[in-house]
Amino acid sequence: MKEVSAVTEENSAAMEEVAASSQEMTASSEAVASTAENLSSIAEDLMKTVERFKV
Repeated sequence: MKEVSAVTEENSAAMEEVAASSQEMTASSEAVASTAENLSSIAEDLMKTVERFKV
């Protein structure tokens, strides 16, 4: 019975680690998406600025 309990505890700990890693990955993905949106906006602004100097 102790073995089953130990395995259950190990599985529970592993699941908590997976959940934490999943949350970190989600947060990282959201940060990348936000940064990409900001970069796109900056690129658009730069293109508009460059248009002023075209001859």
